[in-house]
Amino acid sequence: LHDLSGMSDHDTYASFPVHAVRFIPNTLSFVSLQHTSGSLWNATTGRPVKRYDAVGGLDISTPCLALSADGRLRATSDGAGKVKFHDWMSGKEVDRLQVESRGLNDLELSPDGKLLATDAGLGDNTIALWRIAEGKRLRLLRGHEEPVRTFAFSPKGQLLASGGADYSL
Repeated sequence: LHDLSGMSDHDTYASFPVHAVRFIPNTLSFVSLQHTSGSLWNATTGRPVKRYDAVGGLDISTPCLALSADGRLRATSDGAGKVKFHDWMSGKEVDRLQVESRGLNDLELSPDGKLLATDAGLGDNTIALWRIAEGKRLRLLRGHEEPVRTFAFSPKGQLLASGGADYSL
């Protein structure tokens, strides 16, 4: 954990290699996702506050993690197309979605928590946009000639920026 304002570092260690980290909006807390577990961390102390075993019941080998803008909803994926949604604090599963995939590498929740963007995982360099409540794919977003590497919703959720291995945005 790096403090950019004071240019200092905290020695912070998880129990397994860390695959994803996300700050919880409007807090000094962040979450980490390890192989089959997750942790809630205090960013001020650099110490874990709570640990979660078997995050979302997934055996995570290529984990993906997304948080809603209010930090209350988390989405995790096993990388093979199974996405689970949980209330972050209680750990209670609130929804699930099976997406067609040959291997997800990234996912992102819209600011209102109603849409999910995933790299389509179909080997066709697309992003899939899903309406969570219906479990329905709304559309495939095209434009990259090589795999999509990253994407993010704008703060109001009206735009989705993406970047790919083809150097395009």
